[in-house]
Amino acid sequence: MPEGKPVIFLAFANDQQDQARYLRGLAAELRGIRNALGPARQAQAVEIVERANATVGDIIDVFQDPAYSGRIRVFHYGGHADSYRLLLEAEDGSGQVAHAEGLNQFLAGQPGLEVVFLNGCSTQDQAMD
Repeated sequence: MPEGKPVIFLAFANDQQDQARYLRGLAAELRGIRNALGPARQAQAVEIVERANATVGDIIDVFQDPAYSGRIRVFHYGGHADSYRLLLEAEDGSGQVAHAEGLNQFLAGQPGLEVVFLNGCSTQDQAMD
């Protein structure tokens, strides 16, 4: 097992171009998670990595960063989704798709990853895979 504190990776993505699809509750979700994890963070029991406006590249980069390699125990995604993909953000704020099949394979190959929490519409099928 890699040395160092376990890592909790929080990634959030929103629709920056269509205000009707903008998820106003994502900020509250992040605040709630921060509050819940506050005691563990203060006790230096965990390291928390956050990526707002996450792109596919951001997620891959965090998992492949040597600083976190093998230590990410929890991955939490908040944003738009359906049964076969997550909608992340592109560099220009437009939508960027991460297909469930590829994402599931990528996450399954991450050493030490124990929990994947997908907080998006219709992600049950992704969770079952």
